[in-house]
Formats: sequence, C-alpha cells, structure tokens
Amino acid sequence: MEHTGIGALRTKRLKKKCKDSTTYLMTGKMNNSTLNQLLATLSLIIDYQGGEQLYHAWRVAIVAKYVCDEISPAESQWLFYAGLLHDVGITGIESHPARYPELEESHLSYWLRYHPVIGANIVEKIPGLSRVAPWIRDHHEWINGKGFPAHKREQSIHVNSQILRVADDYDLRFRTRAGLTRSDMYEYFRSHVGTEFSPHMWDVLRRLNSKDMGLFFFEVNDESRLPYKLKEIMHDLPAIDGTVSEDVSIDVILRVFGIVIDARHHYTAGHSERVREYSMILSKRLGIKGHELKSIARAAYLHDLGKIATPLSILNKAGPLNKSEWKTMRRHTIYTMELIDAVEALWELGPLAGYSQERYDGTGYPDGLKGSAIPMGARIIAVADAIDAIKTRRSYKRALSWRVVVRELKKSSGSMYDPEIIDHAIDYITEEKLAL
Repeated sequence: MEHTGIGALRTKRLKKKCKDSTTYLMTGKMNNSTLNQLLATLSLIIDYQGGEQLYHAWRVAIVAKYVCDEISPAESQWLFYAGLLHDVGITGIESHPARYPELEESHLSYWLRYHPVIGANIVEKIPGLSRVAPWIRDHHEWINGKGFPAHKREQSIHVNSQILRVADDYDLRFRTRAGLTRSDMYEYFRSHVGTEFSPHMWDVLRRLNSKDMGLFFFEVNDESRLPYKLKEIMHDLPAIDGTVSEDVSIDVILRVFGIVIDARHHYTAGHSERVREYSMILSKRLGIKGHELKSIARAAYLHDLGKIATPLSILNKAGPLNKSEWKTMRRHTIYTMELIDAVEALWELGPLAGYSQERYDGTGYPDGLKGSAIPMGARIIAVADAIDAIKTRRSYKRALSWRVVVRELKKSSGSMYDPEIIDHAIDYITEEKLAL
C-alpha cells in the first residue's frame, strides 16, 4: 500500500536531505560546522525547562567568548564551547540554575550545588573537549571562598572559570531584573569585586565598558537575535586542529545526548544506552552491517530526544495518561525530527529515531506509517525500546522478568511490531537470557 498524505511528504523530504548527511555519518568524524551544530543543539536541550526555552547557554557562550577575546583570544573558542556546555550537569534537575540568581538560593539544592562537578565529569568523557572540564567544574566558585562546590579561593580558580562566572551572572541578572541597563550590569560587577570576582576580572570588564559595546549588548540581550549572533560566531570560529576534530566523534557526542535525555525522568537512567545495545544486537541478527548498522545505533541514542519538550508531570506520571496528556506525549516524535534537523550531519537519523513510535499495523504515530513504509531502523529501535520498557521499572509499573518480555512481544507481533524482528528478539532472549 503506497503511503500518502503528510507522512509521505515528510518522508520524501527526509530522504532527500538524508543523502546529504551520509558522508558525515559514514566516517563518524566532525568538521567545525557539525561540532558547532551538535553543541548548540545539546545546549538547547539542556535549557528547555517547563515548556520554556531559556537560551541560557547560548547567551553565556556568547558573553564568555566576548570577554575572553579581550584577555586571551586564542582561548575564546574553547570558552565558547565551555559556555554551551557549562550546565550539562543539571540533567535530572527539575529546576534550571537560571531560576536561582542568588548564590544562597542555589545552596538550597544538593543537585544544583554539585551540577558543576557532574557537568565536568560528563565533558571529561568527550575527547577533544575535555580541556574545558576544569573550567566548568569551577564556574560557580567565588574568589572569597564562598562559592561552590569546593569553596576555592583566589588564584586556585582558573581565569576561564571566572569568565564563565561573569557570563553566567550576566544572563542571570538580565533574566531576573526587569529594565536592567548596561550601567546597572557593570555596577553589579563592580560591587562584587573581592567577593565573587577578582580585581583583574574587573579591570577587564572596565576596559570592555569603555569601548563602544552598545551593539553587542543590544544583540545579546535581544532573545530574537541570539540565534543570528550564535550563527555568526560559529561561522567565524577558526578550524579546530585536525587531531582534536578526529577525536571528537559523533558517537561520543550522541552518547552525551542520551545521558541528558534519560536524566530528565526518574526511571530511564541508561535507557538510551540499553536501547542502542538491543538495537545493535537485533540489527546484527538481521544481517545488517556497515553504515546502516552505525546509523541505527546512533539513532537509538536520539529516539527520545523530543521528550525534552514533554512536561515532567507527564513523563513521571504514575497512572495512565488522559486524552490531553497523551496528545502532548505523542508530539515528542515530531520534536525529535525537528531537533535532529538542526544538525546537518544527522539528517539521515531523523526518520530512524522519529518513526520509532509507528506501529506495524499503521496505528502508530506521528504519521500512521504501516509495515515496510516504516524505516527498518525505526522498526528495530521500536522493538529494542519495548524490551527495555518492559524489563525496567517505570513510574507506572515494576520491572518485569525476561519471560514476561517474551510473552508481551509475542502478543504484539504483527500489530505493534515487525514479526521478523520479534522472532529475532525472542530467539536472542531465549538463547542469551532465559538459558542462563
């Protein structure tokens, strides 16, 4: 049966764009453009809170680079990346640090207080970007020792951490103080010399204040202009040293995406990693290899990407969803494809991740695709997702046994899932799990 309607138009568009991204995905290596797009998208995911896009990391990255250009231009590119990633450690925290402009308020939450350490530990695992991890770890330290998490003082705090502190504070002040002027901002920084900031940092800010910064402050304060300013900066960033760009693989960054996505709700820690593992196992049993196998594995990390736009009250609800909540939940597949669409090198992964909620009998979402009209990778990820959902504890159920997994998969074969993939899944569970 030929697929028609909105789904057909979306699929046709995705197929055309996917051809352009194949070269990137086959190598798994990134040029500057791909790395920039990935980090910008990751920061958007981090900053999406309570149905609102905060753009906190984007503004912090822009301001940090601006300040660093005055002190050490050679480091400014890395400060820009550190700004985009500085709050990656907030994964799983229901309230973003940008909601807490005062240091004392941040102390109320253990997780908010230690998010710089969590973030640094995540960034350390990204080869090529690990150099910025120490700066992220100390970006809430004050020179008088009253910051967090380690209460460092003065010279023990790297100047780049101080720059991140300035940029972070800039966004927090602007966000929470209506009508704040440029003069007000600099008066705040002046009043915190010797406590939060070093005299050296104040000298740098004072030099910047003496320059003509009206246009810069207009651009960075106008939220509608932030995407253009960010794009302008990314376009002008110098090429990364070849050895660094080769180290920063797409797979490593996508694994971080998975960590951030899974941490948004209580019962899914490690879910994306497990779905990737099951997807790899099923794909290999189906004889899939090479580039197609890599693409399915990468898409598995992203299959829940759109859930960052789903309220936590729905994701963590203990009981069944009502009609309105279910309608909201179903939109996450569209958001998944839209977010992947922002990274040119990932276009091929959009249909694999976004269509993993389609059902084999055509009653799934978002487009009601049926049978072979659903990409093979999406059909595989759907089964892998089901295995982990049944096997692990969720807000609405307890963890179930492998025998129950087999029983549930058999019941859904041919309706929800591709019968051939289900057969391979049951064989795998029987041979590798039930036989133990």
